[in-house]
Amino acid sequence: MAGLTSLGRRIGFRGLSAAAAALLAAPLGWKAFAGLYLWLSPFLLLNSALALRSFVELNALGFLVLAAALAQKRWFCRHLCPVGWGCDLAASCRQRRNFSTAGFPHVGRWLAASSLAASCIGVPLFQILDPMALFHGFFTPLSAGISAGALPGCLGLPLVWILSLWYPGLWCSRLCPLGGLQEEIAPIGRLLKPKAGKADPASPTPGTRRRWLLSSLAAGVAAALLAPRALASKKDYLRPPGSMPVDRFAALCLRCGNCIRGCPTGILHHHMDAAEPISWMVPSIRFEQGYCLEPCNLCSRVCPSGAITLFDPAAKDRLPIGLAEIREEECLLAKNRECDRCKASCRYRAIAMTARRGSLLTLPEVLPKKCVGCGACEVICPTRAVRIRPGPPGT
Repeated sequence: MAGLTSLGRRIGFRGLSAAAAALLAAPLGWKAFAGLYLWLSPFLLLNSALALRSFVELNALGFLVLAAALAQKRWFCRHLCPVGWGCDLAASCRQRRNFSTAGFPHVGRWLAASSLAASCIGVPLFQILDPMALFHGFFTPLSAGISAGALPGCLGLPLVWILSLWYPGLWCSRLCPLGGLQEEIAPIGRLLKPKAGKADPASPTPGTRRRWLLSSLAAGVAAALLAPRALASKKDYLRPPGSMPVDRFAALCLRCGNCIRGCPTGILHHHMDAAEPISWMVPSIRFEQGYCLEPCNLCSRVCPSGAITLFDPAAKDRLPIGLAEIREEECLLAKNRECDRCKASCRYRAIAMTARRGSLLTLPEVLPKKCVGCGACEVICPTRAVRIRPGPPGT
């Protein structure tokens, strides 16, 4: 009995929270609930809100955690963070404690302030370092498959835990941007509770805070001004409907895999183009087994960063993924065989059968103003004569 009690104390509420986070991050068919813990991070909430100037319903979870962090310093770290629980567990496995974080700078605070400043002009620089993003990245190979391309995405979490094994408390107290954000909003909570007690001796003085906050803001703005060119993909690729323009998509995407795990037809995959390292591991579309269903907007509902903006399924005819192209020489009709599958499958009426001048052939023709690149025609074509190509650059 005593052993069970000791085990329960060792696991604790955060341990149960870590188990729940792992279940929700794993590709187990949770659909809209996939990666729910990402929505709990106030750091991701503020980066997304400042970059996009908008909110969605699930952002309410982040606001609740933000309010709790105002009431109690580092509330999320103390009660819910699965990464922090793993850090403490790793630290407890090492007997020697010969490293002090006292002289190490508060990098997490700088990362938080810089990222939020950059988000104000549309480029959230460091949101990918959020502990919930690192946690979900660990599960990437489960949805993308084990490969050399997917491997780097799952290394962030083990590296943080290994760091905690050798240097206990370094990540949580000095490096984590989510922890740094909670440290910075703690004085606001104390202002709301003026009789709560003495000031935290570990907190920087007002003058010190002002200096590094201003330097963080300046660094964030400067980096964000340069980042759009540095982070812009050089070539387009098929992205989910409602995606931000390609020059901002890679900067906003967390590579969390929520949309990939949630997609009901399995057409979303991690983009692994060696020639495009900037867009590595972002979601892209391959029409191999299915197409983008007309009534579905699940990818936009589970995206926590706003890389895929929330949209109404009724508006999908105005959110093109790409444009269908038909290679007429491969079409069955060009070989005098009957077929109209591409036209019959198109719910947007973007394919018409037209007679060719000087010929008895009637061949399919794509109507660009109606085509959204949903992929229904590509996946159903028996000769694979149809391909969806990305839309114009910048769309």
